[in-house]
Amino acid sequence: MGGKVQHMCSTGAVVRRSSGRARWLHMCVFLFGAGVNALPAAEAPKPEPDADELIRRLGSDEFRLREEATRTLTEHADQFWEKLEQAAKSGDLEIRHRARLALAEPTRRGLTELLEKNLQEVATAEKAFVDERNATQKTLYEKQILEVKTTAEAEKMEIELRKLPEGDARKELQARLDAAKQVIETAVKEQLELRKKLEDGQRQYKLQQNRRQSTRDQLKQLLESGDFFSRKKLEQWSPALLPFARRLGLHISFEFVDTPLAAVVAQVGESIGIKIECAEPPPEGQGQVTLRVTDMNADMALDWICRLVDMEYRVVRDEEKIILQKPRADRQE
Repeated sequence: MGGKVQHMCSTGAVVRRSSGRARWLHMCVFLFGAGVNALPAAEAPKPEPDADELIRRLGSDEFRLREEATRTLTEHADQFWEKLEQAAKSGDLEIRHRARLALAEPTRRGLTELLEKNLQEVATAEKAFVDERNATQKTLYEKQILEVKTTAEAEKMEIELRKLPEGDARKELQARLDAAKQVIETAVKEQLELRKKLEDGQRQYKLQQNRRQSTRDQLKQLLESGDFFSRKKLEQWSPALLPFARRLGLHISFEFVDTPLAAVVAQVGESIGIKIECAEPPPEGQGQVTLRVTDMNADMALDWICRLVDMEYRVVRDEEKIILQKPRADRQE
């Protein structure tokens, strides 16, 4: 009896344990199912905005629809750029106004990014120039010290050499003196090269700063112009992207000091994206330009350059270039 009861108890215990395990499994399944159900459903991909419908809504009678369409078109302006440009010429005043707003914001943002990049380039170039100049000046100073020190030693050797009779000691001192003179000669030559390097570096740095300043002037000018530029166009920005007629009105800045005319016109031409040629050399003694202009129209700057070298310029529109030549009266003679 006791064995049976024990068996039953054992069986019952087994049954109870089995029931507990079953309940635990059911609970896990339930919780897992609840957890699965609690996971956020994957978002369905948003449909591509319909440019034509959005542009139509720009002229909707409902203010809310007009605002939403303007906002969406501004966000996707680069994608719908051509259609927005067409809408900006619409006969519907509201559509035209809002299409221009959608074009204006990415243009402003893109030009601002280019301006910030320009300022960073200026700062980086200035640091590199200053570091290079300081290193060169340090080397120049060391060469000067070497020259002075070696010259003093050579003078002492010459005095001593005059006192020595012919012999090995005199020959040895003469060899040391010749070596010192060679060091002095090399130091003088290296100083000339270092001074030239400083002058060339200063000139190149100034030319680079001229270009960057002119670019900055033009970007600011475009920001105020009301023109529209897609991101793709701004990524490959250069003045040559503008119509030829507008390039002479671009603003430029530069500073030239005794700079050959050929280098001056090359820089100005590069700044406005127009080829500038000298049809003939400037009058004798007038081939150097010393001039500084800031944020000036390119055509006015060219006038000033021509005055300084006694020349005039002629615009060849069908070939999109400018030619510098002597004044007509001089050519007739």
